[in-house]
Amino acid sequence: DQLNHPFILDLKGVSQDKRIVYMFFDFHSCGDLMNVLNKFTKLEPDHARFYAAQITSCLEYLHSKNLVTGILSQERPHQDNGYLKLADFGFLKEVKPHERTYTFCGTPEYIAPEIILNKGYSTAVDWYALGIFIYELMYGRPPFMSNDPYEIFQLVLKEKMKFPKSFDKPAKNLIKKLCEHDLS
Repeated sequence: DQLNHPFILDLKGVSQDKRIVYMFFDFHSCGDLMNVLNKFTKLEPDHARFYAAQITSCLEYLHSKNLVTGILSQERPHQDNGYLKLADFGFLKEVKPHERTYTFCGTPEYIAPEIILNKGYSTAVDWYALGIFIYELMYGRPPFMSNDPYEIFQLVLKEKMKFPKSFDKPAKNLIKKLCEHDLS
């Protein structure tokens, strides 16, 4: 079933050889969102809200089809004339309502606690990742960082997310709600 959404890259074709599956998408010369963050370090709240709204629209669409990405990070969205388009759905999973999946996947800084703890997860992990995504857009880096992925996991599980005093208050409140650690 083809995904049809204005903020999702169109899959144009698939091919494979003996070792690799190739996926062909529309070409977008602006690259991924990491290019923007490398250029500007962090974004102003209105600019971050603009991008977050686009990702929210994508997640709502995917979740309406019972699909969980589990892979959101600043490398996944690509730019297309100032708008974002999600790409790279190698770990897209169908999870029916009230079901869980246990696949361990994602960028360490964006992985939700329930994935780390192998508790099973559903669409909530995408909302957690959106909170981390917004934090990184507005602060220039994710809240939990290390060169060692296992150390990142420990920080996610044990540390409280810290915000600079100048952090936009509405964004801070939203991020805290998206990144709730209470698995219930």
